[in-house]
Amino acid sequence: MPNQEADEAFKAYLKETYPHDTSFLDDANPYQNSPAVRLLRYMVGDDQITGSAYAWGKTARIICEPAYQAAVSNTEGPVVALDLCSSYPIWPQILKDQRKMDCFDSAGMYAGLVVRALQTKTGTLLPGLSIPTVGDLDDIAKRRIRDTVSPRRSQARLLMQTAVGELLADPPKDNKVQQAVERLMSKFDSSVLVFGKAFELEELVGRGRWETLVPKMGVRTFNQEIALLAGNDQIAAQLAKDIATFLVNASLYSLRQHTVVSLDIESPNVITENAQKSFPGYIKGTKFFRSAGTFENHAIGNIFALPFATESATFISCVEGYPFYFKNLSMEEHESFADSIASTLKPGGQAVFFPWHLNRYRRGGRQLLNEVERRWQTQGLKIKKKIYYKGDLEHQMGDRETMLTMHSPVFWDRTRSNLTALVLEKPK
Repeated sequence: MPNQEADEAFKAYLKETYPHDTSFLDDANPYQNSPAVRLLRYMVGDDQITGSAYAWGKTARIICEPAYQAAVSNTEGPVVALDLCSSYPIWPQILKDQRKMDCFDSAGMYAGLVVRALQTKTGTLLPGLSIPTVGDLDDIAKRRIRDTVSPRRSQARLLMQTAVGELLADPPKDNKVQQAVERLMSKFDSSVLVFGKAFELEELVGRGRWETLVPKMGVRTFNQEIALLAGNDQIAAQLAKDIATFLVNASLYSLRQHTVVSLDIESPNVITENAQKSFPGYIKGTKFFRSAGTFENHAIGNIFALPFATESATFISCVEGYPFYFKNLSMEEHESFADSIASTLKPGGQAVFFPWHLNRYRRGGRQLLNEVERRWQTQGLKIKKKIYYKGDLEHQMGDRETMLTMHSPVFWDRTRSNLTALVLEKPK
């Protein structure tokens, strides 16, 4: 059974703030008809909603992404992002999909460098960035290749961009240059796959959208496109290899392994069951929801016994987890958690905890969190805080985000008009 006091507080908040008739809240029934569930049913017209689970998505991204990007820039080697107390991993899925988008956009930039090199007489763009075979092409073949590859939506350029995007998203672990060139050559020789961007629009009032990559099948491979244009199979094969080498050299700094791990104490089966009961049908029908539901790289574990190696995490997020729901911990338990976070972060890594307060009042709660902050500071970690006004966060939410966070006590606590995020940075 849900906390009766919490239900009554939420009901009072809704009656005060909800701009429409709230008589539907007065039918006081057990769990399946809690005020949060009844409101969600009422707003989306979905009588199948019987649970009160929820998830963080766009709001988590707004709060966490600046620190994530700074951590990636300030660290070297593989990138590992950990999200603690994930529940249904919407925010980790956003990180994964955004990484794919970033790789695809970066690949477009690198493909543009190839076009610029093809426009030179010798194929040399910068020292170390050249396509030597350009000098062996006759003027007609050179013009045909340049004119075909240059348009952003041409099949040849999209094949090249897709192959590089896939390489950036999943680079080789060892011997990067040689393996990366071989992988690109394999894609050029065998793949007809290209990606395009698509959007899943919000369905209530159209605020916000979820972006995704959609695969499409072409007709010819990149090598086949080049062979048709070059008019000489041997020169075409060498040109494709030179382009692959050029692209790897241009993107070498970006060839980093990226892994996003979600962690929750509940099993994926339990989390999924709760989400199926709680999320509106139009959310459960999205590709994004289904992708998150694969629980790729999900760990079942307790945040007070983190199963990660020392200095293994580039970035850690914990949205509505710690310290919000852990007001009854002893000071020793808080200190132990603080130590494990400091130990798990890489030098240059960052962590975000939101909101940085305890759910419900606890005598000495503020002092307790101050002690946690001092614990981190004595270990050399830097602390920054950013204040978010609830109204601003709610205004930035899309309709799906509003539905997904409808049950969160973070937003219906009337004693707070603003929320604080704590950002932790481990110096190099």
